[in-house]
Amino acid sequence: MLSFYLCVSLILSPVTDIYLGELVPPISALKLKSEELAPYEGAFLKPADWIAIKTALEGTVSICEWAVSEAVNVSMSQCDELRKNDGLNIVDLNKTITAYETRISELNDTIELRDNEISLYRWVSVGSGALVLSSIIFLWVQK
Repeated sequence: MLSFYLCVSLILSPVTDIYLGELVPPISALKLKSEELAPYEGAFLKPADWIAIKTALEGTVSICEWAVSEAVNVSMSQCDELRKNDGLNIVDLNKTITAYETRISELNDTIELRDNEISLYRWVSVGSGALVLSSIIFLWVQK
């Protein structure tokens, strides 16, 4: 049965490509002749090994499901690890949040005080300007 599948897969797909699905680009091999220099470094397989790997990968329908489940397992284990290790840091984070809230409250009070000072200075400058303008008009009328 395996030899029949190998024959069919070799006939239907190029020997130098491993096709894993629509969303995954095919893995291509470079066929070298005996004693030919390789154009770059890489892994070299005997033809029988290449065909075995090609058959195994192309015959696995659930390779994407396996990859996703492995990624989920790794993510879950990392989340569990972080949850266990960061239990003490929650207290530090609460202290940091409290410190920032206090600092923001102080800054808001400072801003309110500065706004009041700005309003006072604005009215002082308007009053001074009015006094100067009325003095100039008074002196002009006197002449």
